[in-house]
Amino acid sequence: MNRSRPFDYIFLMSLLILAYVFAKFQGGFVSWFLFYAFLPIALYSLLYHFFVFRLITVERRVNKRTCTAGDSLEITYTVQNPYRFPVVYLLIEDPKPFSSDDGSHPIIFYPWFKQKLSTTIEVPHLPRGVFHWREMRITSGDPFGLIQTDKRYVQEQEIVVYPRYEELKHWPVRQANHTGQTDLAYHPAKDFTAIIGARDYVPGDRLGHIHWKASASSGRLKTMEFESSSVTEFMFFLDRDQHAYGQVDHPLFEKAVSLTAALIHYRLKRRDASGLISYGQARTWIKPASGQEQLYRIFAHLARIKADFSFSFIHKARREAAALLSGTAAIVISPRLDHEMVDFLKYLRDRRLIVQFFWVQGTGELNVRQQSHLTLLHKEKLAYHILQEDGLNRGQAGGSKHVSA
Repeated sequence: MNRSRPFDYIFLMSLLILAYVFAKFQGGFVSWFLFYAFLPIALYSLLYHFFVFRLITVERRVNKRTCTAGDSLEITYTVQNPYRFPVVYLLIEDPKPFSSDDGSHPIIFYPWFKQKLSTTIEVPHLPRGVFHWREMRITSGDPFGLIQTDKRYVQEQEIVVYPRYEELKHWPVRQANHTGQTDLAYHPAKDFTAIIGARDYVPGDRLGHIHWKASASSGRLKTMEFESSSVTEFMFFLDRDQHAYGQVDHPLFEKAVSLTAALIHYRLKRRDASGLISYGQARTWIKPASGQEQLYRIFAHLARIKADFSFSFIHKARREAAALLSGTAAIVISPRLDHEMVDFLKYLRDRRLIVQFFWVQGTGELNVRQQSHLTLLHKEKLAYHILQEDGLNRGQAGGSKHVSA
């Protein structure tokens, strides 16, 4: 619905009445000339108000609906005036759903008799998140400044900005044993003492896994199925405790989200079943799975989240970890490094989970207390990695660096 300032009508009608009264009582050519000269101007101004937004259309288009944090976005505004109605100007106010120095100012068109005009603005350095546009406010007026009218165009659009991450080149998982830390293969070997059945042979199966007895009885090749004795699933715990980061949109949280995205992408790229436990204003449990659909599901969640959890992350994570099967890799990403975190990691290990801790470090050097906690993790043979300002440049498990980007 288009709206005008009420004073505009009063002022316009007052001028028209005054011109008529002046011509009626004054008489003469000049007074009636002024009245008849002003009459079409007044009529045009009234028609402008009632018809300008019925005869033109305004459209907003974005060049992509999904992108990565740091990318640029192009927004195109198109004005169509098929009847060539003389539109003096159009002022478009389209509030952006994200903070940006570019693309947030009103856009002005001078269509006059042109049938189509368009302009494109570029918004650089998009932040991570899900952003919604709802409506635009269009303002216009007649060339004499007598009437100003506006209308709100409802045009809903949404873009999803996924977290930006650096692709990892190497990240083997390590499992603790009595001799220290040993690498687990990406596709773990099977335990021949845990045969659970046989299935039809498919090209690519190892010859050593052929079940000869079942093959002879069925008349076709059968392959042994084993119960896995190593890592089969990866569950990621992302700390979203607002107190740990200091504020909802702290840059440290963005690093934690980017790191989580890089780790999950690395695992899913190698077809490892991966899931995510994330506590914010709502609980999110994404069951471990593999495939491209799982990657989209997790990344869509990572695009939306904030550090908005107001309770203890470790307390909730303990309850969730109780449901994990032994042998699951528990990957914890957090900016916390204190005695409570060390106890939580030991709890995960005691539940026969494969534990890795990624500490998202803030600015500054390690203090004495942090160094003592890292030393304790080393003594307990708990794998840990440190994400510093310049990236994941120090990763340790039993004293060895084994993550590279």
